[in-house]
Amino acid sequence: MARVVLFGDFKVNQVKHLNLSSELTLLLNSSDVNMANFEAPIKTNGAPLKKSGPNICQHIESPNWLIDRGFNVVSMANNHTMDFGEQGMVATQKAFEKIVTVGCGPWDEAYCLKTIDTKDGKKVGFIACTKCEFGTLTEKGGCGCAWAMSPAINKLIVDSRDKVDALIIMPHGGVEYMDMPLPEWREVYKTWIGLGADAV
Repeated sequence: MARVVLFGDFKVNQVKHLNLSSELTLLLNSSDVNMANFEAPIKTNGAPLKKSGPNICQHIESPNWLIDRGFNVVSMANNHTMDFGEQGMVATQKAFEKIVTVGCGPWDEAYCLKTIDTKDGKKVGFIACTKCEFGTLTEKGGCGCAWAMSPAINKLIVDSRDKVDALIIMPHGGVEYMDMPLPEWREVYKTWIGLGADAV
């Protein structure tokens, strides 16, 4: 049976002193799919987006660090992906070109099902999206991240459910430092399950 492990946000300024426990390494090595949210673009010369709150980026070796440790799916649908514009986003996608990135790009790429075939012949599908903040695509045109409340997400779930053996939705958002999503977001997640998602 395929094993899928979902991690939360990844954002580091330096990778050279970053280490994993033996237990976490074993978990990564024993999984078919390891997915994380890449919380900020890699450092580039891109101009910072005009926004409230910080513009953040991370070490250019962060993608390789994740790939070398067995991560093979990365969500880029979050409120910092576009902090340094399209240049930062594209450079980050390129850094992850050996694995699957999901949830950002031009409209048809941001709102797109991505899949992985597991060793036991199963096809696992992924959709990623974020709450409406800076860099979120609420209408066609330009580049950005998939918006969780867009009707396009519900349609994508319905269109995708019969194409895969398991469908996983990875949303990004909510109230910081709270372990549970707000009630209204829980209702959205339940709706996605009702439409055909296997896990949120």
